[in-house]
Amino acid sequence: MSTHEATLQQPLLRAIDLKKHYPVKKGIFSPERLVKALDGVSFNLERGKTLAVVGESGCGKSTLGRLLTMIETPTGGELYYQGRICLNTIRTRRNCGGRKFRLCFRTPTVP
Repeated sequence: MSTHEATLQQPLLRAIDLKKHYPVKKGIFSPERLVKALDGVSFNLERGKTLAVVGESGCGKSTLGRLLTMIETPTGGELYYQGRICLNTIRTRRNCGGRKFRLCFRTPTVP
């Protein structure tokens, strides 16, 4: 099996246990807490398929989108594009889909 054939058999995009936690502090003397915006998301996206993320307000849809487009760095977990690990650096952004992924927000009132 050639490298090209092996690449075609892998998921285009693979997320394993993705997490994004934000530190929050209410006051000067209060301890820092973590808001778990995303906690343990995993999926495989096959070539030619579309991924739709649907859910209630505040459930982490936009956060997931920012991680997949590498706008933000995950707190934990792994993200693979065509079998290559994706990290949030300029070089790996180009190697990991770079400009191929887009967020598409839909207004519920538009048919």
